[in-house]
Amino acid sequence: MANRAGRDDWVSASAQLAWEGVSETAGDWTGDDDQPLELDIGFRPAGMPFLDMTDPAMRYSPTALVASLQEPGHYFCLSCSCGVADDVGFFDLVEVSWPLQNEIVWSLLTGRNADALLPDVVAAAHGVQWRFDRAVYAKQVTKMIRLIQTRWESVCQPGELPEGWLLEDWNGRDVSGELPEQCVMIFDILSCDGGSVEAEQALLDLDISQLK
Repeated sequence: MANRAGRDDWVSASAQLAWEGVSETAGDWTGDDDQPLELDIGFRPAGMPFLDMTDPAMRYSPTALVASLQEPGHYFCLSCSCGVADDVGFFDLVEVSWPLQNEIVWSLLTGRNADALLPDVVAAAHGVQWRFDRAVYAKQVTKMIRLIQTRWESVCQPGELPEGWLLEDWNGRDVSGELPEQCVMIFDILSCDGGSVEAEQALLDLDISQLK
């Protein structure tokens, strides 16, 4: 449950780092090309307090989440499917702190990030804080990275997507039923991390047993 205070104060809430897997498809791709449909691997926040999820392009940044487990600091933990955080309203980095051994806290000012947050939260508080159980947080990040590592450059057809995986156009509309059954797809883009080849390789090479 969120704790509320005056406009100059902060509101805080427990959070779970829950997510749903989603890929965006190019709007003009029909499945008739010889080349496979290239898909991004994205993780959209689910059930996160304070976030305005009107924009379906909001994503977690796997690279930032891994870094937040390695040391406190300032990260774009939340970004856009295109890799540009301010496209979904995040103009400031999230401050990640470890106030307790078993807790990770995100802090974000409301002001410049108002478009990414619920209006009543922006009106009521100077900033927001999400409080995570560290063990659960690490488990969720590990699940993300394991999926990236096992699915990277794997070829599949629409019926072979991971369970619960969403296939959408850039407007967030489900298009999984519109692709030909024999459509060949390949996961080879991490656009939510800016499409950086170095960031992709670092996640692919990461020893997930170290994520604690």
